[in-house]
Amino acid sequence: MTQDASTRDPAPTRSPAAAPTAPTAPAGPTAPRWRLDGDTELRTLVEDDADELFALVEANRERLRAWLSWLDEHRSVDDILTLIGHYQREYTRGRSLRLAIVHRGALAGMAGLHRVSASDRTAALGYWLGAAFEGRGLVTRALVPLIRHGIEALGLGRIELAAATGNRRSIAVAERLGMHFEGTLRRREWLYDHHVDHAVYSLVPGDRLP
Repeated sequence: MTQDASTRDPAPTRSPAAAPTAPTAPAGPTAPRWRLDGDTELRTLVEDDADELFALVEANRERLRAWLSWLDEHRSVDDILTLIGHYQREYTRGRSLRLAIVHRGALAGMAGLHRVSASDRTAALGYWLGAAFEGRGLVTRALVPLIRHGIEALGLGRIELAAATGNRRSIAVAERLGMHFEGTLRRREWLYDHHVDHAVYSLVPGDRLP
């Protein structure tokens, strides 16, 4: 799990999954939407999702808190509504693309391109998933179209995934996507009451994309 959900505005060998369909809108004010398979899609969040998203966060709060630093900032449905508005603004400004993973009609988690830099042409992958949806390959499949969109549609020169070294699930995702391990950043993130090291992976144009 790697995801920055702060609402403060700032001053992949081939995957075994089948190739997703093309986005409905490759650019512009409408965020892309992908159908990953018959049961799963990636789509933008809307205000009507707030109650369900908050319930998913609440049900997984302590588990997610082991690896994600933003849980204490989102403790009510109103906080989630603010978060959804923040995601929408960040997309229109070209700073991120954060989409809901919807599996069989239920919100399962989030996946996205974060910290998109137009000047450096780089971005970072972020994601989290509810415990009830683990073990189905949803995160790996969700990241495939995001990676391809970043490199092929947005022209990014680098997509990075950074995960705490103890977060074996996230590291396994990077490895399944065929991302290149670049090294470990020591004491990279303050996680509530302690530092964690980050393992850093990347994909660049010319690499074999998932």
